[in-house]
Amino acid sequence: MIAALAATLSLGACSASDRTADGVTELTLWHSSGGDNAAVVDGLVAEFNESHKGKIRVRTLYQGSYEDAITKLSTSVSTGNLPDVMQVNDANSAYMADTGLTVPVEQLNEAAGSSYQLDGLVEAARTYYSRAGRLESMPFQASQPLVLVNPNLAAAAGLSLEKPPASIDDLVAWARAIREKTGKRGISFHIHPWWFEEWTAALGVTYCTPGNGLSDELPTAFTMSTDEQVHVWTEFQKLYADGVALNVGTDGSRVSGPFGSGEVGMVVASSAGLSQFLRDARGFEPVGVPFPTAGSNGGTVIGGNSLWVLGDNPKGKREQAAWEFVTFMASASSQRKVFTEGGYLPSSKQAIADLVGSTDPIRHMLLEQYENTPASEAAAGCHSGALQAQRTDFRPVMEAILLEGADVKASLEKAEKKSASIIAGYNKRAELTKEVDR
Repeated sequence: MIAALAATLSLGACSASDRTADGVTELTLWHSSGGDNAAVVDGLVAEFNESHKGKIRVRTLYQGSYEDAITKLSTSVSTGNLPDVMQVNDANSAYMADTGLTVPVEQLNEAAGSSYQLDGLVEAARTYYSRAGRLESMPFQASQPLVLVNPNLAAAAGLSLEKPPASIDDLVAWARAIREKTGKRGISFHIHPWWFEEWTAALGVTYCTPGNGLSDELPTAFTMSTDEQVHVWTEFQKLYADGVALNVGTDGSRVSGPFGSGEVGMVVASSAGLSQFLRDARGFEPVGVPFPTAGSNGGTVIGGNSLWVLGDNPKGKREQAAWEFVTFMASASSQRKVFTEGGYLPSSKQAIADLVGSTDPIRHMLLEQYENTPASEAAAGCHSGALQAQRTDFRPVMEAILLEGADVKASLEKAEKKSASIIAGYNKRAELTKEVDR
């Protein structure tokens, strides 16, 4: 990722020239959506093209995983064969802003006469995709951490869903009770650094400093070994060691099956997979409970992706056509389809208001959790271009802690120290390329 940044930025903010055919501005969208969500993207693009016939036409190109797409972007800079709009995952947001290839969507909105009401975006989404108070990309498909409970196993363990776990310690206690009373596993979640970030935010701890990178100042360190973080992962390590937690490995798709078959009492997963969990459940109806957080600063960090406009002129014909497209994708109508047909949460407040009373209890709970996420520094998540590289490096550390019994505090302190070199290397290259641009 760092090498890609250096390669990309060293060539400056080059972009494809305006493409027109018969007076129609042609745009290319690179995306990484698969399955149901790919169908949603294709359907929305077809709807946009139909309503803008003779003016704007969007062509979609699937680029594989988010990481594949970023690699393709860095190798395409020299040819100028870049997309006009690109779907990018949460972890690569700061990287995209650092490349200099994009136009902040707030500038595009200003150039268009501020026709789009940015305050109509859900606060958590707007905060996550902003830097120094300026919206950089348009939130598109958002996800939240989700806790699902098998009510039959909870009841057998003497647990009341009228008083769901309100803290991380409560969640651990519920998992242990299910294991002790029913013989089933108490909890499962796939081993991924995103969960370390989520539990850190839930504790109200700022993951990268200073300020989670929300200002123009680049983050210089990751916070990974506070007493609160060590406590959480010590408790999770004990759950694995005692057979309370089911090891499903690093693949998130493997969480749903055991839960659906009644072998696990609770799962912690991304809301993007809710439809699969509901399909897999046999003999019971899953119940969703809010993700446990601590204090007024504790919250959930959104996942998912956003849409970036590539270019260098906010008033340019192509950039403004791209802006018209991304505002369509963020409209209440489009966002309702993102939610009901694909499973991701809408980023439009109006879409959420329209959905009230028409969703099942789990989705209703998720929408409330999402909309009520505090606009705190901790809940904003880490805004560093080194985040994806740090995630890759940290995954085996998590596996060693949970599966091999590695010393939690020592492991986190070592990972924290190593992550400092990862972020320092990234920042050095980012600052160097900015100097070249200047």
